[in-house]
Amino acid sequence: VGDSRVYRFRDGSLAPLTHDHSFVNELESATGYISADTRAAYGHILTRHIGRTNEVGKPDLTHHEGQSGDYYLICTDGLTDVLGDEEIAATFLDVRGHQEICTRLVRDAWFAGAKDNITAVVVALEEDP
Repeated sequence: VGDSRVYRFRDGSLAPLTHDHSFVNELESATGYISADTRAAYGHILTRHIGRTNEVGKPDLTHHEGQSGDYYLICTDGLTDVLGDEEIAATFLDVRGHQEICTRLVRDAWFAGAKDNITAVVVALEEDP
């Protein structure tokens, strides 16, 4: 629900596991294109959200099998508005440890000029001892 995202980083590849519930994302999905002007003007409009009203809308629920060595990134649009998937994936390749990855992503988003709150949580799956 909303425009925070979940990604999985596995075997050197970043894969989005969610999609934004926003007007511009739904318009782009329907038409295959959206102009930068439209994105700028309507990018803040959510089609599903958690917030001021009791009406949330139906959340998307999926199941993904995790593997040892997987990383999962949960992040807000303050991060993804300014860092592309390639930049996020490069951070996973360059930095070791989930805390260090979070620190670098938030720092990079800050220096890239994020205009919204920046939140990142990374969960690492490890084998049982």
